[in-house]
Amino acid sequence: MRTLHLEKGSFLLNNGAGDDLIIEYIELIENSTWTLSDKYSTMIFVMNGELLFSFNEYKNQLIGEGKALMIPTSYKFSAVTKQNCTLITIKIPESIHFDRSFALESLLSTKSSEYTYNLSYLDINEMLWMYLINLQSYLTKGIQCAHLLELKIKELFFIFQTFYSKEKLLDFFYLHLSTDISFRDLVYKNYSKAKTAQELAFLMNYSSSGFHKHFKKVFGMPAYQWILEKRSKIILYEISKSKKSFKEISEEYGFNSPAHFNDFCKNKLGSSPGTIRKESIK
Repeated sequence: MRTLHLEKGSFLLNNGAGDDLIIEYIELIENSTWTLSDKYSTMIFVMNGELLFSFNEYKNQLIGEGKALMIPTSYKFSAVTKQNCTLITIKIPESIHFDRSFALESLLSTKSSEYTYNLSYLDINEMLWMYLINLQSYLTKGIQCAHLLELKIKELFFIFQTFYSKEKLLDFFYLHLSTDISFRDLVYKNYSKAKTAQELAFLMNYSSSGFHKHFKKVFGMPAYQWILEKRSKIILYEISKSKKSFKEISEEYGFNSPAHFNDFCKNKLGSSPGTIRKESIK
């Protein structure tokens, strides 16, 4: 397999060399592999072709032309192309401020008590398609302007607000949402450095009581439970999708011994590391 084939163009967050690429037009050839940085939540718009992708508990999912997918920050995403494929990806930088009439957090108010999330794609409608074609034209011509970048991202959210129902947008953004996105983003930036909820509170400069109360309000569960679930999903991904040895994974995630790592996998993931990896390549 080959890696990313061609990057046609990009906007830069600060319009300078070496900065994070916020908007990209990407061409991938058949049988390419592609991964995303987990630093930002990222929207993927498939212009043509298909991607077979995995992230966290979602494995070997197919997305094709005319569909969009949101990958939240901290989720480890990888994909394989079965044919030539072109994409536009747009990250959501914290520096972008949206109209008060459309706050992502407000989408949660449309969620009913019976709502359950299933991996969901957004259909690229006519207005969004025209926007993407226009954006592609800027990118392929090498136009780079920080001010234009901000306007184009705001235009995208205007299209979402005007031409899509809140129910559709809730499905699309659900994994990115919480009642306090700034707190949520701070958690995602720091949780991988912490082994316990207390360590996470310290890294975020919160008092213990204030952190636990706010965390449960935003995430709907205790911090220790969330950290354990997140850690389990990431370790499952590492075992299933990476080429790291079990020893490397065990040491990276702070297990005291191979036996401790093995017991964790059996208790939290349902099988030993060897069985999980063997099943993942069938």
